[in-house]
Amino acid sequence: MTLQSSTYGGQQIELAMDIERDQSTGNWWLYLWGTPIGYWPPSIYNGGVLTYGADTLSWGGEILDSSGSNGFHTLTQMGSGHFPSEGYTRASYVRNIVYKDPNGNANAISQNELHPQAPAPNCYNYQFQQDNSGQVYFFYGGPGCS
Repeated sequence: MTLQSSTYGGQQIELAMDIERDQSTGNWWLYLWGTPIGYWPPSIYNGGVLTYGADTLSWGGEILDSSGSNGFHTLTQMGSGHFPSEGYTRASYVRNIVYKDPNGNANAISQNELHPQAPAPNCYNYQFQQDNSGQVYFFYGGPGCS
């Protein structure tokens, strides 16, 4: 499988990703565009909450700077490296946000169910939007801090 990347200000390539727990085996499966890629067995969770299900879901971006920044934000960019206010074709985004309940039913996320965090909004931020059908999506990212 070859992954393409989006072009700033041009064609956007979306990654259709799904993570599901197999109720019979307890394995957490990763799917890309509906194709199973691999799984995490329940044994790696040592009896923790992910052994049996999940109680928290997260979407968005995260950066890691292992250069010894002592917890300070750095020039490391998140997403496309552009702020959410630049919008589609320029900022990174997440859409079609759903979760499956224990019965396997897909449930759309509403904005009031989300608890956004942007600890350094001058470096990285997010912006929620909602389409005409009520689907919540968000843009996120930023250039990092100097």
